[in-house]
Amino acid sequence: MSFNFEVDHDDVFEGGLIEEGTYEVVVHKAFEDAARSGTMFINLHLIVRNDIEQKFKNKYIFASIWQSKQTGEYHKGMLNAVAKALQVPNGKKFNSLEELLNEFKGRTARVTVKHEEYNGNTNARVKSWEVSRFKDCNHTFKTNDNEIQGFTPVDDDDIPF
Repeated sequence: MSFNFEVDHDDVFEGGLIEEGTYEVVVHKAFEDAARSGTMFINLHLIVRNDIEQKFKNKYIFASIWQSKQTGEYHKGMLNAVAKALQVPNGKKFNSLEELLNEFKGRTARVTVKHEEYNGNTNARVKSWEVSRFKDCNHTFKTNDNEIQGFTPVDDDDIPF
């Protein structure tokens, strides 16, 4: 196995919560998920863009849109706020939630993050969504092992020792 590495002080792992502030982001993943309690929510994985000068490039921000326990539906105003910030065309119709969430992927926005205390834990929450201030996106996504060509993940049960 070959090894190539170049030290880059601008690409360091900074664990912990992202600082409160406003960030230009790109939607990496958007899918429906369930909390341990069974409550359904839309899970948005945002990445701080690395194609513009800003702090915390490549850091993930997780945004959630929760389903109402009373109606079992997502708040249309919140979905519209996110769609508007992501510049999904006004009036565009979708036949399924999956179709809408697929439309979100790869789109950019500007989000404001605030820290919030819940059950004794501090979490970074997206408090507002705006249209990105940058027309073009040249963010370079990092690859992980599951995206490397020819890589097949295995379970411990598959290993003979």
